[in-house]
Amino acid sequence: MTGSAELTDAGRRETEKFLTALSAPSLAGKKFRIEGHTDSAGSRESNVDLSKRRAQAVVNYLTAKGADPSRFDVLGYGFDKPLAGLDASASANRRVEIVLVK
Repeated sequence: MTGSAELTDAGRRETEKFLTALSAPSLAGKKFRIEGHTDSAGSRESNVDLSKRRAQAVVNYLTAKGADPSRFDVLGYGFDKPLAGLDASASANRRVEIVLVK
């Protein structure tokens, strides 16, 4: 949703899947970068802020469910990293990605 950092129902379902995966022995002690992204509507400053808030919303959800907050770093990229093959203005760029750090 444009301008929103609130998790959608689909976002909550995906975050729940990740929460379940976090308890797997193969991910014990692993750290993750939670990356927020936006489309190109609006200013750079507002999009970087929005993308950080989107990523933080995922971390907040995970930690509210018992995940250790020290396992997550939050970054907001705004519209700097659109999905491959898509224009920065595409709505599909409004997303949060989880990246294994170590």
